[in-house]
Amino acid sequence: MKKIPLLDLDMRYLRYLLPYSGHLAFGLLTILGVTALDLVSPWPLKFIVDNVIGGRPFGDPLSRAIADAFGDDPRLLSAFFGLLIIVFAALSGLFSFMYDYMRGMIQARTSFHLRSDAFAHLQNLSLQFHDRSPTGEALSRVNSDAGQTMEALISASGELVVNALKFAGIAGVMLFVNWRFSVIALAYAPLLLFLFSAFRRNIKASAKTARAAAGKMVSVTAETLSAIRIVQAFGREDDERHRFDQHGATRLQAELRAARWEASFEPVVDVIKAAGTAAVIWFGVAEILADQLTVGELLIFLSYLTTFYSPLKRFSKLAGVLQKATVSGERLSELLDNDQVIRDAPGAIALARAQGRVDFERVSFAYNHGSPVLSDVAFTALPGQTIGLVGSTGTGKTTIANLLLRFYDVTGGRVLLDGVDIRKIRLRDFRRQFALVPQEPILFAASVRDNIAYGKPHAQMAEIIAAARAANAHAFISKMPEGYATLVGERGVLLSGGQRQRLAIARALLCDAPILILDEPTAALDAAAEREVMEALERLMRGRTTCVIAHRLSTIRSADLILVLDNGKIVERGRHADLMARGGKYADLVRLQSGVPEVRGLALQQLR
Repeated sequence: MKKIPLLDLDMRYLRYLLPYSGHLAFGLLTILGVTALDLVSPWPLKFIVDNVIGGRPFGDPLSRAIADAFGDDPRLLSAFFGLLIIVFAALSGLFSFMYDYMRGMIQARTSFHLRSDAFAHLQNLSLQFHDRSPTGEALSRVNSDAGQTMEALISASGELVVNALKFAGIAGVMLFVNWRFSVIALAYAPLLLFLFSAFRRNIKASAKTARAAAGKMVSVTAETLSAIRIVQAFGREDDERHRFDQHGATRLQAELRAARWEASFEPVVDVIKAAGTAAVIWFGVAEILADQLTVGELLIFLSYLTTFYSPLKRFSKLAGVLQKATVSGERLSELLDNDQVIRDAPGAIALARAQGRVDFERVSFAYNHGSPVLSDVAFTALPGQTIGLVGSTGTGKTTIANLLLRFYDVTGGRVLLDGVDIRKIRLRDFRRQFALVPQEPILFAASVRDNIAYGKPHAQMAEIIAAARAANAHAFISKMPEGYATLVGERGVLLSGGQRQRLAIARALLCDAPILILDEPTAALDAAAEREVMEALERLMRGRTTCVIAHRLSTIRSADLILVLDNGKIVERGRHADLMARGGKYADLVRLQSGVPEVRGLALQQLR
């Protein structure tokens, strides 16, 4: 991975600056203007002290021309040079304003684009990443780390350039004014650079620890707030705070270490500056007494000497910013480099609307090359058929649905849609062939209308109302304070479980996809809510290939094919009546759920 010199950031971040190359060039000009004004601003004071007050003749052609213009009048000359000081300050302020505004504008826009790209990449990562990565950690990288990275690249690097130019320019002028004084001042520079390098390394190590702890704090916060009902129900508020404080303490200690390193550099610079100033004054006074130096020249040199150390002091501050940002850039790069992305194959074909035939051909799957979750799974669902997936927890039912949606790619065998390997179909087109109604419906903190239209954002209001009616949702929506414009709260917390489920069904109806996946949508509902939801589901399933993950087996009695899974394999298949007559695992599961004793179950089976 190529790094940007000095900043130690990934070169990839430079591409965000390309659209602003003109603005950056203009910003560089303003930096040069500020630097030039800083270099010439002490000279009017020298002319006032040496030539106006001291009576020395103006030596260079420009100053002689000025003196001739004002007729050697001390008051006019003093006023002119005083006005010149004001003009230099005003121009420097104007250039600084333009530079700061340009820098802030570029930083804000590039940070926005970087965050947007990071967010888009995060969405495209497979479920394998999201299942194993804390949400808060990803949030921290997308929001906080992206901002700090661009701050380093633009603001901190800009200041680095400004101060480096000032340092070089002042050193050059000092050598021009008096090279002997300059040798005294510059003798301390190697020591300061060595100290700066040491401070930089230590600040980076502390910053890395602090940023990792900060990400964990965000993760704890997001996890706790998403499960706040459970936290409060079990009285675990103090425990969650303790967990948060543990990471906070680690972050605090690391930030304090970084602060100590940052704070200790400036006093060192001050001591070295004082030593250099004392040496220059001692040597300068001797030169003045020997008539080898003027008071004005000593003053201008002392002015440059003060300014000379200012960039070095600023470097100490920049070291902290840059090293913290370097850590942020590395963390963000880890996210952007993650290749757990389900991608389109070269030459992936487009698909308008599928007929709905699904084939699993000897499909196997394992997470991270571990133990297989599915082994040699094979079945066919014809267009319009309903397939029920049955089995105890962990037998692979949800994995089949995830593979069907191509949230993961199979590790063996093939999944076909209308006879085509789903990996050869353009992913965006492929996903549009499915509607999903999960066991725990996911709603967004938006209006009822927006939640129903989530899969079809440009749907007409008449279509949305029709879908709500078909989902048995229109009646309760109409009673809401603002009807379809009512906000449902985060994750739909302002609605009951049955209401959330019916909105999820309305969303699936509006999509009008040829294939439907139901992850036991009635498992958490009471009898009354279940009846309304089942009526809506029957409408939804008509004419669609449907895959039902069944925990409540009564929901799949009429399925065209029931697959019974155990340890990732299909151990039984058939219709409900056939499987009950067979008296195998499925029949045992039905009897277990119905609460019928086994002897009575056998008798009932014989009656069938």
